[in-house]
Amino acid sequence: MSITLEERLNEQLCALEQENRILEEKLEDRKYHDDWHWRQIRQLSEAENLDLPIPRMEIRYRIDKYNAYADYGLVIKHMLNHIDFIPISSTRVSKEYADKLNLPHRDGAHIIHDKENLALPAYIVYKDKFKEVSFKNPQERTNY
Repeated sequence: MSITLEERLNEQLCALEQENRILEEKLEDRKYHDDWHWRQIRQLSEAENLDLPIPRMEIRYRIDKYNAYADYGLVIKHMLNHIDFIPISSTRVSKEYADKLNLPHRDGAHIIHDKENLALPAYIVYKDKFKEVSFKNPQERTNY
């Protein structure tokens, strides 16, 4: 028994709709990954580490085609002897922040607070440039 042209077209249409649903799901997964990939622990090379002290708090800038991001995290030496950047948060900022090594408002306050309470050095890093985040006045330090 042969199928009609209309039945054949309906079968093809159903197959294409199913394929489209699968592709839309993959696209949604990709959008989620693009929005949240900053949460992944990154290994830094010795060159990316810039001979900075370990452990430390760090705001590491990255720039894509349209935006700049200030990724705030902890840098440690892993027991397997590689250097890990463990992200805590990420803030989208203007590209000028990265070039000038400025602190973003929210994470800038966090890094100062954490630096002082954890007694760790803190740095702002963009490409091969860095700047140390200084302590506030000792009278203003917060201790818990």
